Amino acid sequence: MELRPKAKKDKHRATETTERKIPQNGAEGNVAEGESSAGVLAAAMKEFRKIIGSVKQELISQMSDLRNSIQGSIDALTVPVSSVQGRIVMAEQRISDVEHAISGNEQSLNLLKKDNK
Repeated sequence: MELRPKAKKDKHRATETTERKIPQNGAEGNVAEGESSAGVLAAAMKEFRKIIGSVKQELISQMSDLRNSIQGSIDALTVPVSSVQGRIVMAEQRISDVEHAISGNEQSLNLLKKDNK
């Protein structure tokens, strides 16, 4: 594919015209006889900007959906983490209670040993 369309001089105008096919709304169309290259380029740029705008809006929408999904995942993880932290505190308290009970039992055992001697 050539980078430039084949051009010829219009007899009635000083601008160049082209006979190359360009995409128009997803279909191939012929450039009308006598239509200037600048006009064709302007129409193509307008269509390009419209496509870029719609792609941009779609990306923004998808990014927003992704951000909301990530935030939902973070929120879902936050609750179990705080729940686990509460359970850890409760387990530490139980360990402390058991250690205290063991210490009391050791003291009682030592007193019993002294009494038996």
